[in-house]
Amino acid sequence: MTRLLAVAASLSAALAQRAQACPVCFGASDGTSRLPMAYLVGTLVLVGSVFSMLAGLVYFVYQIESARKDDLVVPAAEPAAERLS
Repeated sequence: MTRLLAVAASLSAALAQRAQACPVCFGASDGTSRLPMAYLVGTLVLVGSVFSMLAGLVYFVYQIESARKDDLVVPAAEPAAERLS
């Protein structure tokens, strides 16, 4: 089994062709392509939208917890003398 895997790995290494660069990196070298900047801006917009949703969720949980904490405060009990009068 290991011999078969070694032969397969050797054949795939021998038949491998030269790897090409991705279109974004390859097009960035000429200086006229705006595609890399478009990918960057798109990525930043998507990451920003995810983080804004997370920030909204954290704020929502904070508001719920602070309201719950205010509801748990028990007012001080009246002294017995005031209740009797």
